[in-house]
Amino acid sequence: MFNFTVLYNNEPGKFTFYYKGVRLNINNANVTFVPNSGMTAGEIKTLASQMPGSQTDHVWMIDTNIWYNGAWRPFNGTRFPIPSPYFGNIGLSQWDIGIWDKYCYS
Repeated sequence: MFNFTVLYNNEPGKFTFYYKGVRLNINNANVTFVPNSGMTAGEIKTLASQMPGSQTDHVWMIDTNIWYNGAWRPFNGTRFPIPSPYFGNIGLSQWDIGIWDKYCYS
């Protein structure tokens, strides 16, 4: 399981990035905007790429949280509202989100 954390203003005016609780040694560029939303998602570059997950073995984003109004809260985001012929997604709970490629059967 992957464990990524992105924090805003953990260091004043910067984003900081963590993987499995360890800070990544990458350029933590100065923020030129104040974020006002969050997203948990899978991504492909073209339809020739494959989305992680299959019809029978979804990729899960577990324990997704967002910090706002001074506290960590369940992400509980709205799923993409338009049905896709290529990709599937499911919200198992207010924290857990599954994605998959509809053309992958394994």
